[in-house]
Amino acid sequence: MRMRILSQPRLSQFVLRTALQPPKSGVGVLQRIAPAMAVAMICTATARSPSLASPVLVPRRPILNRQSVESLRKTIERGNYRAADSLASAFLNAEAVPIDSLLFAEFLDLASEAAWRNGDRRTHRSIDDAARSLQIREAKLGPEHIEVAKSLIALGRAYDVLGPLGRAETTLTRALAIREAHLGPKDTLVASTLHELARVRYDLGNLAEARRLYERAFDIRQKALGSQHPDIASSLAGLSLVFNSLGDYTRARSMIERSIAITEGTLGAEHPQYAKRQATLSLILRCTGKFDEAIQAGEEAIAIQMRALGPDHPDLGYSFEGLGDCYTWSGRYQQGLEFRRRGA
Repeated sequence: MRMRILSQPRLSQFVLRTALQPPKSGVGVLQRIAPAMAVAMICTATARSPSLASPVLVPRRPILNRQSVESLRKTIERGNYRAADSLASAFLNAEAVPIDSLLFAEFLDLASEAAWRNGDRRTHRSIDDAARSLQIREAKLGPEHIEVAKSLIALGRAYDVLGPLGRAETTLTRALAIREAHLGPKDTLVASTLHELARVRYDLGNLAEARRLYERAFDIRQKALGSQHPDIASSLAGLSLVFNSLGDYTRARSMIERSIAITEGTLGAEHPQYAKRQATLSLILRCTGKFDEAIQAGEEAIAIQMRALGPDHPDLGYSFEGLGDCYTWSGRYQQGLEFRRRGA
């Protein structure tokens, strides 16, 4: 795929020139300019985020290939969810993809993740994209193929965010069975599936089962990946929530502080996952009555989320509500009410 680098001043010219190109039959202006608009949004995010400081590579014509899929994956991993969602939408709107290929199924998994990570709770794009991925892989590979588990996990994660949780649990349980059958019980891909299922069990209120699954995933990851891997930070963050709910605040705080340290070292202190773990620390500190420390952690989470996710992201709303609770529980009711209103 031939690429060119656009400077910021030329973005508006690029979008306008795309819009004025002779239309293809049945293709409207919005469809023609969608890829260009996505590029503009990515560059705007670049200007605001140090993690997007590298030049933006703009395809002359959106073509789905391995390079574009990996570009989307890395954009998500860096925490640039708005840019990832825009990029995925640009490719889909451009109708530049082979709709029944296994590469397209992989792309759909990432598009699903980009949508829910970007805060889309109003549509079912995440569920629809993952379900379409599953349909492609099952048709081409059969229902028990190891690759089918990838689609099931994408779909289960979308259900965990959008509901219903029972469907998320069923979908992820099937993914776990497939991976264990192919890989055995101690593979890191099995650990990833255990982690996702543990989160659903936690959301369902089954703390004992969530703890068992999180601990099993953590043991596998620690042996295979070492103690400073981002996946270790994820396991510790999940376990910290479980122990906090069980009332073991000392262990919960120890785990989330360790998770934050690993996250800062691997992903950086501007990553949305770092902010989310600061919000978890704020919750744990609030539960132990350390309100000033909880407020400090909560304010840090909100500042990062405002920069990384934008003012309308659901995670920011949850953080505002948590900060409001910190003020309310410490007797500062007016400030608590103000923050809770901002989170509503």
